[in-house]
Amino acid sequence: MSKIKKQEVNNILISLSEEAKVALRPLLHVVIQKNNRSIYATQGTKKYFNEGGTKGMIVVAKFSQNDDEEFLETIKIQDVIKSKLVSLIINIPSGNFEKNEYDSPSERTDGETIRQLACDYGIPLITCPKQAFDVLYDLAN
Repeated sequence: MSKIKKQEVNNILISLSEEAKVALRPLLHVVIQKNNRSIYATQGTKKYFNEGGTKGMIVVAKFSQNDDEEFLETIKIQDVIKSKLVSLIINIPSGNFEKNEYDSPSERTDGETIRQLACDYGIPLITCPKQAFDVLYDLAN
């Protein structure tokens, strides 16, 4: 049982490693379909879930994409965090699933910045796959 109370969670920001996407897909699908919550996701995470039939996520631009023309009209991840549009951040970096290194320096930089902003703005942050599973399980039921 997680310490995060179901009624305290409104909208969620997710940015997940490839392994976490696979592990958390069924629960996130239920959370999106069953609950009246908005799920903000980075492009790669949203694309993965869309391909698996889970629709309804709102894409946000990572910090490294802020100057990319493709993302000029996209909500910036820092704006979502700073304006507290989310009440929970699930950021599972590569490395939590039997890997010891990040996939790329840009992923690490974005992830570190997401985690720092979560702390700066007092938004609960989950980086552990098991805890993410537990919280999503609670939200799905």
